[in-house]
Amino acid sequence: MIQQAVDCYHTIKGEDGPWVLLLHGLFGSHNNLGGIARVLSAHYRVLMVDLRNHGRSPHSDFMSYDHMVSDVLALLNQLDIESTIVLGHSMGGKLAMGLASAHPERTDDPKRTGSSSSGALLHPGQQLARGPEPDQATCPRGSVQRIAPTPQDGPRPTGMQRHHCKTETGQTPSR
Repeated sequence: MIQQAVDCYHTIKGEDGPWVLLLHGLFGSHNNLGGIARVLSAHYRVLMVDLRNHGRSPHSDFMSYDHMVSDVLALLNQLDIESTIVLGHSMGGKLAMGLASAHPERTDDPKRTGSSSSGALLHPGQQLARGPEPDQATCPRGSVQRIAPTPQDGPRPTGMQRHHCKTETGQTPSR
């Protein structure tokens, strides 16, 4: 049985556009996704959450994905957010997929819930552009991804390139 939801600490960036919920990974906090939130906030209202037992949110003896889904739903209800785009990193990505699966009516497009640990981040109607395939000798397993923060019909900045590996000389691969 799920205990009462905890009142998760949260911040909101941006004033216009669809809602985007950002969910951090294990041992993280809402600050981990601040760079992404700053870029997205030009076109979206971005909700960043400290999940239970993380950051500034209350700590509880109970911790499971079901508990965290309950916490996130309570926060969405508290803020009168009917539906949101959900993006998560690592544990937050798994939580995002759990939320979309259990409550598809609360996610804008449950088939396009994103997790940076399993590929490009997504939003309804469009998969965000991936960067060029990396040289498998220097960047194995698709460790380069291009993140495009705007909707298909909005202005399209060049995006951000993130490298998660280094070359043999210890340098980040050139773009």
